[in-house]
Amino acid sequence: LSLWAPLQQREASRGTHWCRAAARTPLAMRAFSWLAALGLPVLAARKFEPLTYSQIRDRLSRLAADFPDFAQLYTAQERYGLASPGTCDGEPCKQFILRLCGYSEDAQPPELPEAFVSGALHGDERVGPVASLEAAELLVYGAACAKAGAEAESCERLAEYDLSDAELAWLYRLLSTRAIYVMPMTNALGYAQDRRTENSLDPNRDFPYDYKGEGCMHTITARSVNELFREHIFQVALTFHAGMEMIGYEWGSTNHDKQTSAHPEMDISPDDVAQHELARGESQYAGSFQSPEGKLILPYR
Repeated sequence: LSLWAPLQQREASRGTHWCRAAARTPLAMRAFSWLAALGLPVLAARKFEPLTYSQIRDRLSRLAADFPDFAQLYTAQERYGLASPGTCDGEPCKQFILRLCGYSEDAQPPELPEAFVSGALHGDERVGPVASLEAAELLVYGAACAKAGAEAESCERLAEYDLSDAELAWLYRLLSTRAIYVMPMTNALGYAQDRRTENSLDPNRDFPYDYKGEGCMHTITARSVNELFREHIFQVALTFHAGMEMIGYEWGSTNHDKQTSAHPEMDISPDDVAQHELARGESQYAGSFQSPEGKLILPYR
């Protein structure tokens, strides 16, 4: 799980970050760890099952259809005129973008904070799409339940969580005071094929920062994220990865490596304090950091 902090969006990152390792945590709790950055209370653990591209597509569609006051769904293809990257489950792949907010886009106050969640830049890293979808459903069900009352269908869908009235009110507040944009299957083709890449290209290395290849923005995945960031000013963003269990900071690129820099005091990122506080909040869900100083730092591209 990697944090993208506010200033990072001004220079599109290639996915580099300083890794601050967190303790191991059960899969069920990992599914909600990103909500710590949004201020959610700790919830009971439950098990989740892997989902296919079609299953996630259908659940996103149902969520938006059933709860239009809090969830709106569109695709990068229809919004930004991007091509499909290939075929997913027998149909053209689409990059789905789920907007979670108590305001419609037209009525959204200009000062409302915005957040972004990416489920999978690498298609074979499977935890993020399920985690981001489940968390999005929790937010919407909770907000709808708080608004409509205990007899509402949305409250029945939350029965297994046994949420208090205060927790439901907090879920409602979250979607009343910010807009959250979620792309569960950012790399839609890679996810459908269970492959890291999109058409043999790594989307996480397809952004124009510290880039040494020939051109960039070759993947529909990268172009979709780029278009979304051009349209919004996100105060915080999170991107899921897999292969190790940690909370990762941005700004770990080798052109800002404190361990080899002649001026290490100049290579502390301008949002280092914000990154640390956000990660510390998330670690309350995932477990405390495991090193003498409370953090393990290593550059990672």
